[in-house]
Amino acid sequence: MIEPDRSSEADESLCLSGEVDSYAAAELHGKLGAYLAGSTRPRVDVSGLQACDILSLQLLYSAAASVPSELRTQLFSPFPECLMKSCVELGLPLPSQEPAASPLLKASL
Repeated sequence: MIEPDRSSEADESLCLSGEVDSYAAAELHGKLGAYLAGSTRPRVDVSGLQACDILSLQLLYSAAASVPSELRTQLFSPFPECLMKSCVELGLPLPSQEPAASPLLKASL
């Protein structure tokens, strides 16, 4: 499920929950793109994710690459276990490691 969190209009975040897989990739791509284009302080709440496949993970990495570098460290939080597991399985650095080493936080992929 992909929904905007409207609890605070000034600090609105996009919330991802449940399973985000290739079946939801088109929706994820569209909503991430629209959200990032319209937000000055983007934050994607991924704490509710239970599963994320490689295609969806790539969309998240692409989203991170599209925002200014000073906003990347706060873009996705908190980072759930399923994303940590996906990173480990793919041999990617975990976000808890040196931020400069994480592709999710780098300027380019």
